[in-house]
Amino acid sequence: MKKEFCHLHLHTEYSMLDGLCRLEDLFIEAERKGVKALAITDHHNISGVISFYQLAQKYQIKPIIGAELNVGPIIQDYSSCHYHLTILAKNNLGYTNLLKLITRSNLDNNGLVTRSMLETYKQGLIVLSGCRVSELDEWIIKDYKKAKEIALEYRNILGQNNYYLELQRFGLPGEEELIRKKIMLARTLNIPVVATNNVHYLKREDAEAHKILMGIRELSVKKIDSRKIRNDKIRDEYYLKSPEEMEQLFKDIPEAISNTISIAERCNIFLDLEELHFPQFPVPAGYTSESYLRFLCYKGLHERYGKSPSTELIKRLEYELEVINKMGYAGYFLIMWDIVRYAREQGILTVGKGSAVSSLVCYLLRITTIDPVEYDLYFERFLNPEQISMPDINLGIDHIGRKKILQYIVDKYGQENMAHISVFSTLASAAVVRDVARVQGWPEGKLTSLTRFISHQNIHQIDSPTNSREFKQNYYKNIAFRKLIDTAQKLEGLPHHFTHHFSGVVISPDSLTNYTALQYSRDGEVITQFDMRAIEALGLLKIDLLGIRFMSAIRFTLKLLKKTKGVNLTYEKIPLNDRKTYNLIQKGDTIGCFQLESGGCRKLLQQLKPTSLKEIMFATSLYRPGPIEGGMLQSFVARLNKEEEVEYLHPLLEKLLKDTYGVVIFQEQVMMIARELGGFSLREADVLRKAIAEKDPILLAEQKSKFIKGAMSRGLTSAEANYIFDKLYKFAKYGLCKAHAVAYAHIAYITAYLKVHYPVEYLTSLLNINLQFECRFRKYLNQARYRNIQILPPDINESQFLATTDGEKIRLGFLMIKGLGRRAAEEIIQKRKERSYHSLSDFCHRVNLGLINYLVLENMIKAGAFDRFGDRMQLLWSLNKIFKEAKKHQVSTGQLRCLPYLTTKISAFTEKIPEMELRDILSWELETLGHPVSGSSLFYLIPQSKDLLSIDKLMETEKEQVWITGEITDIRFRWTQRGKLVCFFTLEDLTGTVEVTVFEPVVSKYKKYLFLGNMVLVKIKIEKDRNIYNLIGDEIIPLKDI
Repeated sequence: MKKEFCHLHLHTEYSMLDGLCRLEDLFIEAERKGVKALAITDHHNISGVISFYQLAQKYQIKPIIGAELNVGPIIQDYSSCHYHLTILAKNNLGYTNLLKLITRSNLDNNGLVTRSMLETYKQGLIVLSGCRVSELDEWIIKDYKKAKEIALEYRNILGQNNYYLELQRFGLPGEEELIRKKIMLARTLNIPVVATNNVHYLKREDAEAHKILMGIRELSVKKIDSRKIRNDKIRDEYYLKSPEEMEQLFKDIPEAISNTISIAERCNIFLDLEELHFPQFPVPAGYTSESYLRFLCYKGLHERYGKSPSTELIKRLEYELEVINKMGYAGYFLIMWDIVRYAREQGILTVGKGSAVSSLVCYLLRITTIDPVEYDLYFERFLNPEQISMPDINLGIDHIGRKKILQYIVDKYGQENMAHISVFSTLASAAVVRDVARVQGWPEGKLTSLTRFISHQNIHQIDSPTNSREFKQNYYKNIAFRKLIDTAQKLEGLPHHFTHHFSGVVISPDSLTNYTALQYSRDGEVITQFDMRAIEALGLLKIDLLGIRFMSAIRFTLKLLKKTKGVNLTYEKIPLNDRKTYNLIQKGDTIGCFQLESGGCRKLLQQLKPTSLKEIMFATSLYRPGPIEGGMLQSFVARLNKEEEVEYLHPLLEKLLKDTYGVVIFQEQVMMIARELGGFSLREADVLRKAIAEKDPILLAEQKSKFIKGAMSRGLTSAEANYIFDKLYKFAKYGLCKAHAVAYAHIAYITAYLKVHYPVEYLTSLLNINLQFECRFRKYLNQARYRNIQILPPDINESQFLATTDGEKIRLGFLMIKGLGRRAAEEIIQKRKERSYHSLSDFCHRVNLGLINYLVLENMIKAGAFDRFGDRMQLLWSLNKIFKEAKKHQVSTGQLRCLPYLTTKISAFTEKIPEMELRDILSWELETLGHPVSGSSLFYLIPQSKDLLSIDKLMETEKEQVWITGEITDIRFRWTQRGKLVCFFTLEDLTGTVEVTVFEPVVSKYKKYLFLGNMVLVKIKIEKDRNIYNLIGDEIIPLKDI
């Protein structure tokens, strides 16, 4: 006879750094063992619930939803500790109360459920007394009377038959005595007992990996030495035991087994994953959401295309509106229209991105700025009625205005109805190997070298051709290394901790705690415990609001132009056919241009020489890891330069792929090929695209069969159809959404336009938004120098908080001076409104020296803020005299503490001292501003030599090997697939910047000299490829050693 038992205490992978049960594997194992019902009880979170519920339906196993919560003592006098309590939801009310319990405890009580919370949200809950970390288990051995009071208190709060004493058997010391007393207590108080196994992993042999996982948790949470991790004997009993094993384990307490079934029968939850839960958008009287959306679209149609739009446009608009209304998304589009409308009114720059750019409706609502008809974009890529998934209207927003938009959403829809969406940081391959090695006790000296083997290795397919020979040899010949990799395989990809999605927020029609539990992220944001996919499955409205710094730079530039030059330029009014802009892009002079800054991309632009937005789009789409690794970039460039013959997957596809030289770059091309060769509708083609993107084997097999059948009906052979599909799959894996690519290409073009036409204003904006990023700030400061734009130091009578323009010069702001905060800057500017400062003495007399102390004043002088009053060394000497006299004044007036204000006029000191040399000025600027502004830090460091080339002369030399010198202003290290270290660094001298690549063994030999800010002499080999110069570092000498 088949035995029945239900696991009611089970930790999945979402019990972070503790649970090892991956959800899909869990249900496969449960089905194999004949389990009919299964609970999920992760540590104080419900993050895995939606996937758990969906998989339970797939495998026809009854889902029971719960969590193991952290709770305070039920009787406050006994302890201040926190305990574990297993809580299950009987019904949907109980499920909602579980969400509220977790949320209240996280937001109001540091993650601890209190007695009052439990009393408030007890309806619909079944509570098990918990594991060995429970309050009952702590007291039942040392004070039976107190344990009895605790159990009675829980029973009284929850009601008869809603509280069970939890029994577990693992062969631990004192366990049988614990069980005996629990049974005695249960009979005394008439409380039922129930057996659980506190499942943490699936199979007995996973116990070792689970121990390592807990070791990683101790290392990350407690920050202890790996040698101090407990080396207890491994307990291998916390696995998913079969019903037969559990019945044998508790054969002396049969009711503990049967009660698991009775609890399972009482727990009945239905999650409606088909219904949408959008907030109601208020429309004007007389309108529905659908009719108001139509009104706005036709208004936009006439604004965008004139009074007499074409029949084709109207037909497309009506088609899109029909699909949108049929799927119930009219309110969603209105909400997004309203957010963009508000942003525009506030002067906040927004740009629609992602597949939404394919929608004419979005274009007419001014959510997006790209005409989908002009760029041949397909609505089905955005919204497909044959795919039951929500559309994504993603917005790129200037990052400074993002907070204001979020506050608008809160004000309109309610604080309780909006939160950031969570994302899980997971154990990545290289990191998890390192963590496992630390727990296993590998010497610290070997941990770094491990990275060489792991960074680009596939640890799940040891014999993969992409894995290095060195990695394979270590795996098969080194037992310790093999054990390390085998353990890492089991742990890779497990969730590590919560953080908030960098752009995703969710809005609900009522309190979010009716749908998800909430908590704080590590940086203090309120986030959902469900990730993006779960939020979408619940039918909640998710919005992607991505803060983009370059958007802020564009907005500030346009604002600055209007203020200083009267130029009234807008984002959409910038012409897209400007010759100067394309000349800049073709030269690769794109530092400071969105998506076009990297050395590799700049080289690609020099090869492609774009003359249109479409060709910029090719560059940004191809210069990504996928297309580079897949060989698509190389093929495209070779075919462009007629070094490789253009080939098409089939002659019928020449028209579709002519622009991209036969290379499939975009997902939309995949859709068109499916339509042209496979006979797919655009709706069906989008299903194929999504199947490839999600690597769904079942759906892929269905789509392949359908494609081959359709292709054969068009005259292709079975072999041809199979070949084309396989090639299409390879390309599509790396394909980018064309709609997204053109939106980003547009931003890139706008930044290039502003750089070439208004460099002073644009670079000023870039400096301001990158103030806290040293490398970027220096990079844009250098860009100004190369354009002969003079950089002026902060000035006591001219500067504002941030950098400003001063004619065709850039004046740095007060906040760039180290030690000078916003309050001090406000004090300076406020007092200056009365009248300008006329001396250092006058300044000290008028400002609050409690905000601007001696050290801040010293930094201001060194930075050049008082240059209008004399030499910096002279002023520093005067400052010292002023403060000495001020102290005398304090003593004479009886004020012994530091004066917050100087209340008497102090005369200036004009004693003559030697003027400073430029090297000293630059040194002070470097100290106080972080960057020299009166000249380059290389000014006095470049050795004079006829064998030394300046960077601007590199392209003119016929030599294959030369020396250059400069400062390292940017640096990156990467591991190759063969485990070799490569270094890419940017070198700057007075004439320009250049990127140098250093390979092994050179990089290891000179690595100690390769760091940001170091002045070096570099011997380079010049490799020329079609007017593209690759500079390979061969020898590196620090200038200080010369």
